[in-house]
Amino acid sequence: FTRLGARLARLGLPVHLLAAVGQDAAGHALLTQAKQLGIDASGSLSVADAPTGSYTAVLNPDGELLLGLAQMDLCERMGPDFLRQCAAQRAQASLLMLDLNLPKDAVATLLAEAQQTGTPLVAVAVSGPKMERLPEDLAGLNLLLLNRDELSACTGISLSSEAALS
Repeated sequence: FTRLGARLARLGLPVHLLAAVGQDAAGHALLTQAKQLGIDASGSLSVADAPTGSYTAVLNPDGELLLGLAQMDLCERMGPDFLRQCAAQRAQASLLMLDLNLPKDAVATLLAEAQQTGTPLVAVAVSGPKMERLPEDLAGLNLLLLNRDELSACTGISLSSEAALS
């Protein structure tokens, strides 16, 4: 999101990031970088009792994932109560993006909000296991960004590389 947000901010568009960060070096770095890029992260949740989330990927020479290590527990605090607190930041948005690190009830809340307001909503899947956070009814969702593994998790159909490319 930071790359896309930075590009949009460079075009002069208002960009807001709502994230959950720890009061640690990683959290401070993320908020500082966002500010330097022109992204307003003032509505983010900042806590002292948990670390900023992280994801480490080990890839093979072909770029395929061999090992992924995620520590995203802090995202669980971005539920409906948090969303109510930062509703003002979303109220004037012309586009909303979420990722499936959010709790299932927060995803449902944002889908309902987008359906009610007509604000376009984009979701980024992030992983096969996180696909279970999508409700069956996707009303309100305009675009779902996912890879082959996430599509397989969503449909229950194993996709070979040949089938996915056909």
